[in-house]
Amino acid sequence: MKRILIVLAFLLMLSTACSSGNSESTNSRSSSNEISTSVTSEMANQNKSSKNNDIENTLVRGQSVSEYFASLCAACHGPNREGLVGPALLPSTLLEPDEVYLKVLHNGRYGTLMMPYGGGPKLNDQEVQTLVTWLKTVNP
Repeated sequence: MKRILIVLAFLLMLSTACSSGNSESTNSRSSSNEISTSVTSEMANQNKSSKNNDIENTLVRGQSVSEYFASLCAACHGPNREGLVGPALLPSTLLEPDEVYLKVLHNGRYGTLMMPYGGGPKLNDQEVQTLVTWLKTVNP
């Protein structure tokens, strides 16, 4: 049964890739915080880069977050998280609070191909939080 679902997901992904593209609309929010000095801006960039490196080096099921995503999630969400069968998973599109995405990862999304944990092994709360943080903060 799982193999049939995988084959169906793959076929749906191929047909979607060959069609006109993803029709999902995305919301955008503008940042209301502006950094007043170049020194502060530089420090913020260094801090963000450091956090991205930290999250990239965190393991999920023995793999880096990006390797885990590539092995399990990329078939539906795209290798660059641009969206295929599933929606785009980019920091610019993930605007809801973390709890929304934690719930989807733990429970799946009824009526879609999104199964709990993307159909992979059950993840603990910290691993799911790591995935959500990575998706919301690291650009592909």
